[in-house]
Amino acid sequence: MTRDPIPTSVKIALGFIMLFVLFSVFGHLLTPYGFRETSMFERLRPPGTDDFIIGTDSRGRDLLARLVTGAQITLIVAIVGTLIGAVLGSLLGILAAAKRGWVEAVIVAAIDVQASLPIIIVALFMLAMFDNSFVLFLLLVGLNGWEIYARLMRGATLSAKEHGYVTAVRALGASPYKIYLGHILPNIVSVALVQFTVNLPLTILLET
Repeated sequence: MTRDPIPTSVKIALGFIMLFVLFSVFGHLLTPYGFRETSMFERLRPPGTDDFIIGTDSRGRDLLARLVTGAQITLIVAIVGTLIGAVLGSLLGILAAAKRGWVEAVIVAAIDVQASLPIIIVALFMLAMFDNSFVLFLLLVGLNGWEIYARLMRGATLSAKEHGYVTAVRALGASPYKIYLGHILPNIVSVALVQFTVNLPLTILLET
C-alpha cells in the first residue's frame, strides 16, 4: 500500500484556496447586480429574497456582489504584492551572491534593516502621509517579506555556485550571464516558489 505524499490537511487547505479563487473569478455570475448599484426599495433584504442570495445592506446594495468584488481585490493584492516581493528579493539575493564584496555587504545590511522594521506601522505611517493610494498600498504590501527571498536565494546561489556543473560550464568559457540565467537560476527557482506559496496567505492576512 503506497502512502499518499500529500497530507490530508494540505489537500483541505488547497481545496479552500481553489474555492476562493473560483469564487473571486466566477462569483459575479451568481448575481445580476453590480457592487455599486443601490436601491432604497431593496434595502435590508434578508438572504434568499428574490435575486439577493445573501441579502442587501442599508443602501440596497447586493451583499454578494460586494463580497465578490472584495474577494477579487484581495486576490489581486495578494498575488501582485507577493510577486513584487518575490522578484525583488530573488534578484537582490542572486546579485549579492554573484558580486560579493561591498555589493553583498550593502544588500545584507538592507536585509537586516528590513527584517527589523515593523512593516504594519511603517505601512500605516506611509498611507497617512501620502493618502490612501491603492498603488502605494500595493507597493508596501509587495515590499513586505522581500528580505526572506533575498536570504534564501543568496544562500541557494552560493551553494549552486560550488556544484560541479557550474564549474564545468565556467571552465568552458560561458559568460556569467549565461551561467546564472541558464544554469543556476533553473536549479534554485524552486526555493522562491516554495516561499511564494508560504507568503501568499500571509499577504492576504496583511492586506485584510
